[in-house]
Amino acid sequence: MADINELHDKMVNSSESKIKYKIWMFKNNFCICDGNFNDLQKFYARINTKDFMSELRKMPDRQKHIELINLDMLRRISNYLSSAFSLVGYARDYMKENYSDTETLHIYEKYIEENFIGNNLTKFIQDLRNFFYIMV
Repeated sequence: MADINELHDKMVNSSESKIKYKIWMFKNNFCICDGNFNDLQKFYARINTKDFMSELRKMPDRQKHIELINLDMLRRISNYLSSAFSLVGYARDYMKENYSDTETLHIYEKYIEENFIGNNLTKFIQDLRNFFYIMV
């Protein structure tokens, strides 16, 4: 009869477990990115109202509050950009690791090139990320 530790090691090191782990990691990365995006959207929606701006104008120490709001906005943008590029990097690494020298990788790379390389939104996001890293 096999030792329980030996069975555990076989299960953990099986190709199925490794694939399941990679899918789980990708899902987690996606959820983090999505959560950061939703957090950024909610924060922006909250501060981008006439009521909020009106209240801000009435505050005697409004400059301090504006600085804190700006800092919080920068933090949220940075979190979103970092998680988005982490997700992109994870997907890229996964494709290269599992599909190198296959037609699937060539199709993936062609799709990326056609849809993202030279895309104005993609370039803006990359420039924005680089801008934040220069500032920090």
